[in-house]
Amino acid sequence: MINERIAQHEKNYGLEIISYLLVLDKKSGLTLFEKEFGDLQINPDLVGGFLHALQSFGMELSASETSMKTLSYENYQFQIETGEYIRAALILRGTPNQFLISKLSEFVKEFERELKEYIIQFSGNAEPFKAANRIFDSIFI
Repeated sequence: MINERIAQHEKNYGLEIISYLLVLDKKSGLTLFEKEFGDLQINPDLVGGFLHALQSFGMELSASETSMKTLSYENYQFQIETGEYIRAALILRGTPNQFLISKLSEFVKEFERELKEYIIQFSGNAEPFKAANRIFDSIFI
């Protein structure tokens, strides 16, 4: 019973601090999907390009395929998960907890599983990626 309450508290906290979800094509850094959860207004292409550049810079430094997982800027934290084809970033107004970290990883896997053919053949049409709303809800909520 206590574990269930803790898990519910972590879920509630995690869902309250999400401001934005951004899903990027790993190769190009282009935005495939975005979802706003509050009043945060961002340019997803600018943020996506910035994250893509940071990842590339990190790979130059370490000469390996490891990727950045977290980033902080003022009152915001970015929790980043990289899959085989995509990079997803949660922009948070608080510190990510285990609920968010594990659910983001699950989201990336499911996004890639369901939408792999559209990711590989991405030509600028983001319409197929609207399915990510359903994927998000099934995993996070």
